[in-house]
Amino acid sequence: MFFISFRCLGKKIYAIGLYGDEDERQGYYVYLPDNFSANSKIVVLVHGGSWISGPDPEQTYGWGSAYSTNPTQDNIVKNLLAQGYVVVVPLYRLVQYGDNNTDILSNTVTIQDQVDDIDAAIQDVHNIFPNCLGINANNIQVIGESAGANLALLFAYTQANTSYIKSVVSVAGPTNMNQFANWLMSPPFAYSCGTDFIVDNPNTTIFTHFPYYNVYDPIVPLITTAFVNPVTCNVANIKLGLFLTISPTSDNTAKRILNSYRLTESCVKQVITNPLSNTAFNNISPCAVLNASRIVPTFIIHGTDDWIVPYSKATNTMDTKLNSTGGLIGTYSSTGSGIPASSTYATTNNKHLIKLYAGSNHNVSDHSQTQPDIIT
Repeated sequence: MFFISFRCLGKKIYAIGLYGDEDERQGYYVYLPDNFSANSKIVVLVHGGSWISGPDPEQTYGWGSAYSTNPTQDNIVKNLLAQGYVVVVPLYRLVQYGDNNTDILSNTVTIQDQVDDIDAAIQDVHNIFPNCLGINANNIQVIGESAGANLALLFAYTQANTSYIKSVVSVAGPTNMNQFANWLMSPPFAYSCGTDFIVDNPNTTIFTHFPYYNVYDPIVPLITTAFVNPVTCNVANIKLGLFLTISPTSDNTAKRILNSYRLTESCVKQVITNPLSNTAFNNISPCAVLNASRIVPTFIIHGTDDWIVPYSKATNTMDTKLNSTGGLIGTYSSTGSGIPASSTYATTNNKHLIKLYAGSNHNVSDHSQTQPDIIT
């Protein structure tokens, strides 16, 4: 296992390959197994981060999520390499979060721009790998987690070339953005931790929907920094190694409590009063854009106790749409009969599968079957 380190036809394919020149994040990392060949299959991992954060290209190499930390056996990059896959991790431009109408409307990056970036990165891999690495790149699987899962599905259903995009895996991704945004619009708790954290509008009483309230620091726009418990007002750090740790004291007046509904508005660059009927949210809902003209076999993985992207609050109609567009093998639970064997998947006429992990939260990486075991 090693990084390739050379130039080919002006393209850099080592720690990072470049697919665009508009932003430093328009690049991708390449991981090669020991004995890759012309017919090695490629897995593209699309990172999450609420569309507004992600790995720092100057410091982080590759898959920026809990999947690449401890325990070692759940390191998805390592496991994929051990199975002989070539792994590609694209970065993409980040949405700029706004918690007021002016900032939302002036945002320069939307979810559609991010989907375009994923598309451009994968096209670059398909075009460059044959000459640069001797890999034909005609068998590519795409895996995304959280916001990255939303982007992976949107790419697969709207822009993927199905001659070489063979499957897409969604780990804890929102698939019905109208429903998800509508849920985020009415949070159960108000932030009540005084002035330990600076907010843009101190008179605002409704900030975000999550039990742990997200602190956003626009001075370091690549990062969502920490979660704050609204009852104890303590900082709870998550995903160590990717997210920066901050102090609850107001040492940076730009810090703000993230309003999750305003985040969804930032993602589409619109101020929206009725999310359930909004066209922009519909256009970034995988359940809405899935159609028979571009069927990509889909594996949905989700925890039943996910409080960041609750399955019942962010995925409505996805199962019925999969069933009517390509066919659903079934919806399985980790406490039930389990996932069909790969041979079953390869021979069935149905294309899609949903696997729910009972009791799992947003991070389902503790389950070995988050590996793409339906890829053929």
